[in-house]
Amino acid sequence: MKSFWDGFDNVSRQMKLYDAKIRASIEKSVETGMLNIADRAKGILTENRHVKTGNLRRSIKGDAKFVSRNVVEGTVGTDVHYAPYVEALPDGGYLFRSVTERLPAVSMNIQKELAEILS
Repeated sequence: MKSFWDGFDNVSRQMKLYDAKIRASIEKSVETGMLNIADRAKGILTENRHVKTGNLRRSIKGDAKFVSRNVVEGTVGTDVHYAPYVEALPDGGYLFRSVTERLPAVSMNIQKELAEILS
């Protein structure tokens, strides 16, 4: 004979699986968005003719990870020491411009992904 608690355990297991699915989907969506922004930054460098060796362009990466239970952090950047100087050039702004151009679409894609999971 099943008790109330047996049903509760099943619901609890299902909720944990659902939570894991949502977290994985959000993290993947944010990572995809950050990679999209990184790709645009690389394109802007090329368009503005700031590519001499390709080192800066190759070094731009995008990533996402949960930094706490409810907060996912997306990052786009580089570890090249002269990157801030290129960013500060009058026609530079490759990271700032790529974020302002692509972030609205990235946000919409994350919202769509979440809506699909919750529906």
